[in-house]
Amino acid sequence: MRFAPITGFFGANSSGKTSVLQLLLMIKQTVESTDRLQVLDFGSEKSPANPGSFRDVMFSHQTPGTLDWRILWKLDHPLAVKKPEAKTDDLFTGDTIGFEVEIGENEKKRLVVNRLIYSFANRDFEMRRKLTGKDNYDLTVSPADDFRFVRTPGRVWGLPSPVKCYGFPNEVNARFQNAGFLSDLEAKGKGGRHWNNA
Repeated sequence: MRFAPITGFFGANSSGKTSVLQLLLMIKQTVESTDRLQVLDFGSEKSPANPGSFRDVMFSHQTPGTLDWRILWKLDHPLAVKKPEAKTDDLFTGDTIGFEVEIGENEKKRLVVNRLIYSFANRDFEMRRKLTGKDNYDLTVSPADDFRFVRTPGRVWGLPSPVKCYGFPNEVNARFQNAGFLSDLEAKGKGGRHWNNA
């Protein structure tokens, strides 16, 4: 589904028009929330979107359920990511960023991010929750043919949960020598103009 500066939704009743709008409003509420640990802000009676709880938005209220979406946007200007060891050389360049997230519930029925992916320059940069019963995450890139994340010596621990449903935690920069550009991808999400939602 492509979003232009002005987009109209037309269709039969119960075809999902309101669901698309509520998702976008819920993402906006989450970004604007001051609670960094709140995975999704489902709102209240005073919020633009108030779809209820996580279970309420699951198809047939299935348990356990997962909620996922993918968004792609085009930047106003190409982004050049510099090499950490040579600031004058480009590591990646591109004018389109993709974002994908999957949200579920942990063993205590609390919302967790199972995985989040930023796509840029034909690569996927992913944080994925380890299946250990704890909120502990791995950071990977694919394909990993000409770039890999390099651990900071002595920083062997996994990563904590993402910030909300879309942000890399500060520990990414502390535990990896060449992951600073990830915050640029996250920040550029606020400057995208042309959106595609799938």
